[in-house]
Amino acid sequence: GRQTMQTIVKKLIPTWTDGLRPVQEDLVAPILDGEDILCCTATGDGKSAAFSIPILILNEYNKNQQLYPAGLRTRLNPVGLVIMPTKGLASNIVLELIKLGVSAFSYCHESLAEARRAGIDLAGVIKRCETYQVVCVDPEHLRGKEWREISDFPVFRARIFYAATDEVHLINEWGFDFRPDFKLIGLFVRGRLPSTISVVGLSATLTPGPATTAVCETLGLYENRFHLIRRTNERPNVQFIMKVLGHGLSGYSFPDILPILNSGRKAVIHCPTLDMVFRLYVFIWRCQSSTADKARRTRMYTSLCPAKYNEETLRLLDEDPYCQIVIATIAFSNGINARRLLDSISLGFWSTVDILWQDQGRVGRMLESTARGIVFVQSASVKAATKQIANPTTAPVSKSKKTKGSRKAGTAAPMDPMKARMLTETSCYNALVNDYYGNPPLETTTLDCVAANRPLPCSNCISRSKKNLVFASPPGTPSFETLALPVAPARARSTFPMPPPKKKKLTKKERKSAEAALIDYRKTLCEEQHLLGNYTEHPISLFLPSSLQTLILDKFLTIESSSAFDLLLSTWRHRELHTRTLFKLVTELQSTINEDRE
Repeated sequence: GRQTMQTIVKKLIPTWTDGLRPVQEDLVAPILDGEDILCCTATGDGKSAAFSIPILILNEYNKNQQLYPAGLRTRLNPVGLVIMPTKGLASNIVLELIKLGVSAFSYCHESLAEARRAGIDLAGVIKRCETYQVVCVDPEHLRGKEWREISDFPVFRARIFYAATDEVHLINEWGFDFRPDFKLIGLFVRGRLPSTISVVGLSATLTPGPATTAVCETLGLYENRFHLIRRTNERPNVQFIMKVLGHGLSGYSFPDILPILNSGRKAVIHCPTLDMVFRLYVFIWRCQSSTADKARRTRMYTSLCPAKYNEETLRLLDEDPYCQIVIATIAFSNGINARRLLDSISLGFWSTVDILWQDQGRVGRMLESTARGIVFVQSASVKAATKQIANPTTAPVSKSKKTKGSRKAGTAAPMDPMKARMLTETSCYNALVNDYYGNPPLETTTLDCVAANRPLPCSNCISRSKKNLVFASPPGTPSFETLALPVAPARARSTFPMPPPKKKKLTKKERKSAEAALIDYRKTLCEEQHLLGNYTEHPISLFLPSSLQTLILDKFLTIESSSAFDLLLSTWRHRELHTRTLFKLVTELQSTINEDRE
């Protein structure tokens, strides 16, 4: 059976000259046999083969049975179901499946809206299994009546042969509060689908012990009735680096990341909030000259960006040498595959090590590359971790028991214990993480980088290793303009003394009226630019940021000339084209306010 698998894979995918990797072979074989499997292995190990290879093998075997051994288990016109955490990951997987010749579809809000506009009955298309061999869907949609209709339909029930949950660790991470439907995946798979299918769970960051037990209980994976693959999730070609920030994360300046970006290597910057994504985008924009192709070099990837824009971002990362930087939310962290990314930069330490380790998994997907995972942490986080390690008086709040009002007002939740250990680790980060994930063989993986002779020692071990690591940009990298800290206008402070005289301040009523006018102006500007096809990926907040509105309102009655107003707007991206119209609005409002006061 396994030899037949390899023969078919080499025939259908000539670029896979060695066929399936051993871990892929161990993963695909039980699926073909209709058995359940939980696979925990590193990002880049090829877990997504579970979605495509079984279907390719069955279709080829059914088509040319005379070429292969008789009597192998098969199924006519097989289809698979993949439960995905994000629409971005679903789109990414669909594109990869199509490249391999497997017809696939992402069932999400956007595709549903398109189908309704076109008058297409998606549930009917899916349940008849005439168009798609694999359907990707999020847990929330499985609760809808359409999926009850699909899962009840005889044709669909006869042809579905696996139901896979990707990034299965999120059942624990998100299922208790953020997205509770993750805890209901097992109810749908076990209650709505045939008992003969293979139930599959995949993850790179599912820890052994209670976390794995919880996932197994959710998916109905019981002892001695499913296959467990647990391999190391260590990434030998990724150096892990932790640095303390030299600046805060609440402003518009992020100088610590510039030396990394100026290497010219393709990088993803992970931000914990949408607000930080926008502020960082503005900062990098301002670090370039007016002649630079800023929009081509730097892009955003968030759930607010249109799906097609995010898909284009992933394509450009792999195909356009001038697309270097992606600034992303957690939407990019789980499962996204961009093969040419080399540097992962995390601004701040996520709430858990699992999320952080997913960030590191976005880079170094080509095993021959040399990648970096860099985490910038705040000094306050290190101090809090040090205090918690020294005085562990409060047990961490369990997600399963946490309820609203479970903590007293004004008290912070205890830091995740493993996060605290990472922030205070002085020996070896890699050894600590390997112990946390139970990466085999523990007798060697828990050694520090020097003793284990790792090719890329972590930032704690690098000085002791006496290695001189150089992270150069790959051949063919363009000569990018150096990103330099923007220089603030020299006269800005003296032109607008702080604070303005009392008679030059707006009353609450005046300020509210002026603020409403600025918001209307921002909305109009956004609509005009979107109609022209400009900045279509930008949310309305970026066209006149709230911070700039506040600055204008604070100085409102002291603005006496267009040149002074131009200085005030020195950080505004639309300054060159739209300062005149905004100044006209401000002067008109000033006249109205002065007339009312008289």
